[in-house]
Amino acid sequence: MPFVYDLRQADQDDSGPPSAEKFVYLPSPEYTGSRLPARFSIVPAEPAELQPLAEPLPPLGGRRSFIDWLLRRGQQQVQRYLGEQLHRSNLMQRQLLSIMVPALRAVGVRRAYCRYDGGCDEGFAWLDGYEMDGGARLDDEALGLLLDKTNIRHELSAAGLTRGAGSGEPKNLVNFASVRLSQAWASILLGNNFGTGEYLMYGAFTVDLDECIISDDPNADPIVKSIGIVQ
Repeated sequence: MPFVYDLRQADQDDSGPPSAEKFVYLPSPEYTGSRLPARFSIVPAEPAELQPLAEPLPPLGGRRSFIDWLLRRGQQQVQRYLGEQLHRSNLMQRQLLSIMVPALRAVGVRRAYCRYDGGCDEGFAWLDGYEMDGGARLDDEALGLLLDKTNIRHELSAAGLTRGAGSGEPKNLVNFASVRLSQAWASILLGNNFGTGEYLMYGAFTVDLDECIISDDPNADPIVKSIGIVQ
């Protein structure tokens, strides 16, 4: 699935970025325990599913106040709270997909190609490009203009996905169609905690918007943004 470089196996005198040849490709069963392709739903969540958490977030006050809040609760309470947070995050991700994918289809987008990298504590994904009917590529400027002609701003705002969805320039919509969607698709393909571990990783995948299928690219080029690789 991803190309992985195990930091635990690195030579002690190897202080610089690893070369691409040192990364090993891991098939999906070895990395996620599941088989490809991955599928996603664009059916919106029911209103009842989006009710507030049983126990609200602690007041904003920095990282320490949040940790203090966790420490004051028992293990079962913390696990329940974190589970609810993950569940709600997945529901909001589903809301994003239920709005963005139909909008992209409506303007003629059929496929997306995305890349990802990360390691140690976090994973990052980004859009390499969208493909229209007939195979033509769509750049960010054209994408923003097409989406601006749809009702997508109102839908994003009504779903509570952003306060700024109701106004702004067309280019601001590209963030939802590129960064936000790419991260959502990567989480579905690789898991919510992709990139968390003693390793570096990179890879790419294709998304079929008509079939709602995410397919790993086993021949992805070593193109990265957040990690260093010697070509």
